[in-house]
Amino acid sequence: MRIDSATGITLVLALAMLQGCARSAEHEPSTPAERPADQPAERPASWTMHVTGYGPMRAGMALAEAERILGEPLLPKPQGEPCAYVMPWERPGVAFMVVEGRIARFDVRADSVKTDEGAGIGDSEARIHALYPGRVEVQPHKYVDGHYLIVRPAATADSTFRLIFETDGKRVTTYRSGRLPEVRWIEGCS
Repeated sequence: MRIDSATGITLVLALAMLQGCARSAEHEPSTPAERPADQPAERPASWTMHVTGYGPMRAGMALAEAERILGEPLLPKPQGEPCAYVMPWERPGVAFMVVEGRIARFDVRADSVKTDEGAGIGDSEARIHALYPGRVEVQPHKYVDGHYLIVRPAATADSTFRLIFETDGKRVTTYRSGRLPEVRWIEGCS
């Protein structure tokens, strides 16, 4: 059975929300003194997406390293799957694709998550071209009457990474960043 990337991410988000409902407020640290020593006391209010990753996280890093940076576990845990999606509790609008224990890409579903340049869900195709002049390759969308706007990195050292905006032909509906080849996988882990 093949599940398109939007449906797959929706399923991951729903599972993460259900798991979150099972969390009890009495188990949540209420003050910095109650937090584990390895959990950051403060998290940036709004990390941004960039061609190589999300905030201080970079595609290619180990799952354990991403959890250390976040100060929380990524759920649901991949159980022997070569490819799976996990989600941070504190940042539910971003799903992390894990391939063989490493973060391969970051999929954005929340309009509050922006790129370093300020791009996000709802932006016009023209705005994406304006924010990334000369770096956007346009391909037809596989499932809708839209496009994939594939942004090449500005730095040649990052040539194995891409930022991909999916559109309905006019506006960005979702986007992702990560390493090649996984960032180009249209149907996610399917």
